[in-house]
Order: sequence, then C-alpha cells, then structure tokens
Amino acid sequence: MDIDDPSIIQIKLEPSVEEMSGDCSVAATPLSDDGAGMDAFIPDSETASTPLSDGAGRDVQMTASDAEDRVSPAATPRTNRAQTAAPRQVTVKDEPVEMDIDSVLNSTETARPEKRRRMYMDYVFAPFDQVARAQTDNERRALDEKMEQLRNPKVKKAKDAPVLSLDTVRARLREAGISYELYPIDLEPDIRDVTVRRDFMTQEYGGNSQETYPKIAERFWKRTHFRNFMYLNLNFNPQCPEIPGAPGLLFDATCPGDSDIDLSESEDELKATKSNKGKKKVKKVKEVKDVDVDEDEDEDKDNKMANTGRILFARLDRGVRQYQGQYVLEPANDLTIEEWKQQPSKVRQTWAQKLAVKRWGRWIRADITLRRQLGRQPTKAEKKAALKDKDNNFLTVTPKEISKAFDLGQVVIVVSTMKCVGYKADFQRVLAQKMPHFVPKPRNSNQSKKGGSKSKTKAAGKASPTKRGVAPTSQSRKRKREEPESDFEEDSDGDHESEDEDYSDEENIYRHRGTRSRPIVV
Repeated sequence: MDIDDPSIIQIKLEPSVEEMSGDCSVAATPLSDDGAGMDAFIPDSETASTPLSDGAGRDVQMTASDAEDRVSPAATPRTNRAQTAAPRQVTVKDEPVEMDIDSVLNSTETARPEKRRRMYMDYVFAPFDQVARAQTDNERRALDEKMEQLRNPKVKKAKDAPVLSLDTVRARLREAGISYELYPIDLEPDIRDVTVRRDFMTQEYGGNSQETYPKIAERFWKRTHFRNFMYLNLNFNPQCPEIPGAPGLLFDATCPGDSDIDLSESEDELKATKSNKGKKKVKKVKEVKDVDVDEDEDEDKDNKMANTGRILFARLDRGVRQYQGQYVLEPANDLTIEEWKQQPSKVRQTWAQKLAVKRWGRWIRADITLRRQLGRQPTKAEKKAALKDKDNNFLTVTPKEISKAFDLGQVVIVVSTMKCVGYKADFQRVLAQKMPHFVPKPRNSNQSKKGGSKSKTKAAGKASPTKRGVAPTSQSRKRKREEPESDFEEDSDGDHESEDEDYSDEENIYRHRGTRSRPIVV
C-alpha cells in the first residue's frame, strides 16, 4: 500500500481512557505533511519535539501516550495498559466510485425498460370482417326465407317484369321500420282467396276500369261507402303485396325536379291567365250538373280516407284481382344512381323500353325532348306548355336516351312503402258472395261494328284473291305483328293499367312502317 496516496484517510476507532475521563493533558494533534508522505500523531510541544522513526528510516505512527512513554519515561509514570487502552488506527483506501448517484438522477438518458415476460394463451382469433359478413349473410338468408313466404304461387308475372334487386327492397323496408310479418286476418282461407274481375268492381262500386286511383261517383259512394280504391299491376310493380296483409313497395319513374329558372311573364300574359282561370271555373260549375259530386269535395274525401288506408286490389293474372287489405303509402328514399346501376341489366332495359312507348312515360319523354332542344333542364312552365299539345307524344325519344338520363340522375325511380293497417272481412265476404253470380255486360256497339267490318273484310279477302295470287294469310300475319308482345299490354277485359288514365285519348298511336319495298327501320 502506498502511504503517500492522498486518498488514504485515517480513522480513529475509539478514544483513549484519558480523553473519555478528561484527565489526560496530552492532546494528540495531527501535523501537516512534512514531505515524508504521512500525517503523524505526536504529542504537543510540552511532551515531544520530533517524530520517531524505525531502523529503516521510515516514520512510525503511534499514539500520544506511547510517545510520552518513549520520550520521558521517568517523568511520567507508566500507566496500566488495561486502564489506558490505546485506540488502534486503521488506514482505509478510498476507492473512486464508478457512477455517482447525482449524475444518474440528472442524466437525460431513459432507463432501459425491464424485459416483459412472454405469455402464451390458447384461443382462436376470428377477424371482424368475417364475423360481420357471417352475421349479414345469416340475416339475409332469414329475410329471404320470410320474403319467400310472402309469395303467391297463383301470381303470373311477365318475363320482362322490372324486378329490382332484393338488397334494394330490404334496405327500403328496413329504413321504414316495416316488418315482414303478415297483418292478422280473421277470415277463412276459402273466402279470403276469392278473386274478382275489374269490370265487376266497376259495375258494383263504380270508377273507371282504366285508372289506378279511380274517382267514384256519389251514387256509388252513398250505396257502398267505399271510394278510395287502388288497383296495381304486379307487372309494373313486382314488389306489390301478393297475398293479403303482406308488406310491399311501390315504384314509379319521374324527374327529380324542375329548374329554378322561371319564364318571365308580361302583364298581358298574367291577365290572360287570370281570365282563363276564371272561365275554367265557370265551366266547371256548369259541368257539375251532369256529375254526381263536385271535384273539390271528391278530392277532400279521398284525402281523408287515404289517411286511413286505401283499398288495394292486386292483379294476379289476366282479369284476376284479389283484395289485399287497407294500405298506407309512405314516401321512401329514391333510388340513387349507384343503386340504379347495380340493378340487373334486364330491369334497366325494361324500364327504358316501357318509358319510351307507354302513355305514362309521356312526361319523361317531354322532359328529355326539351332538355335536348334547350340544352338545359326545362322549367315547369315549359313542360306544361309542351304537354298541352296532345298530339305530340314525344315518341322520338329512344330507350338509349332514357337509359342515359337514368345514369345521369335526370330520371329517378321513386319508391313508396306499402304497409297494411287493416282488413275488412265483411267486404271480402260480400265479394265472395256476388262474384260467382256476376254476368259481364256485352261490349259497346261501336266495338261490334268494328268487329263486323273486320269480318266483312276477311270474307271479301277470301272471295277475291290478290293479283299476284298471294294467299290472304298475309293480313293475318300483319295482325300478329300488332298483337302485344308481353303481358305488359292491357288485359282483354278492358283492364288498362297504371297511369294510362291521363292519356286515354291517345290509345291508338299510329306509326307508319313504310311499304314492303321501302320499309322504315325503327
């Protein structure tokens, strides 16, 4: 050990007896380093003057009592060593600390985190997408099974009926909060399933046989107290209720809205319109004498009874109608452009083809024609002015243009929910009693005359052959071309459908097809 090392400190382990008793007059005081590399404890100036050394020339450490004995043994009597035990001096080396605690606390370095223990668990992880997909698939299967229970096996729909996707139907019914449960009907199935004819309903309860919402005369209303009838065709409305008490949807095609740009009218035009309105009112008053009920009162009664539900008759087949119950119609969200594009191509083509030729598509054809001519969306006034021309059916619009209008959102499918709120069992019993005894009225004399003239022409055709010797079957072939191509056409019993009532005067629309040598390709 190097004694000259400054890190060596001297520790006094225990005091002497003299120091504890206070009788010792010799004080041990440390001296400064004299160059020998150590601090020696020697007596003060009264007892000792020089430090001691061993034979090798090294300094020796000793206590003050030992120094006194050695310096003047005669002057100072030797005390008992047991009484004055000399404290021992221990030299301890002060080793430098590698890291100070203050430096550790003041350090900005983050402490190394304790290593986590690895845990093992036995489980099976199922992704959320698969769980959600499985739930939706199960719900769809359950809803599809319920919808299949709402089908009527007696219904015969056309092959080209515009049946929308089931996802669209489910979404609209779910948004409206309509369940797939049937309305409870307390009636025998044999009586409940009795069907009627449209001409029977016209004869017994009034109304035009060509209208969807026919107006009932006052004499029928006073006798039956029924007037808010609704006749729907499943070919045009494939999601219409097929069995009594079932929910359904009603579809229609329309333009989403008119432009905010209104035509500026002069004062003369305003005066003319006011005077025309007054004249129309006078004419209506004169015509009321020949009608059983006023139109305004009729509309008010229809609106009041419509709130309690309309009497729905669904067309199951040609000339076959069934009473389904009292239904309330509520508007739902229209089909979006994305939903329209997701429909089967057959559905989209059917809507476009029927709107291009049917009378109830005249308003849409007028909108597309005016849009093509004006280069913008027509106003309501412009539409009304164009529709006043009853001779113009706007048949120049092609199905391709209508399909494009659907894709651009210029024509949309309007959806209404149908919810059954009641069922008149007594009304159905009366229908079941009267229908078997119903005898249809003979057709009008005008139709018989037309039939007679046709029969005469047939006889004349058989008697006189043509110049070229062609068989008269060519006329029958032409007639076959004019026959309806699908069940979308009207029934043979005069059962015209849907919105055709507004354009009944346009029933016979002639289209020139050219001659054999110069045919017109449509």
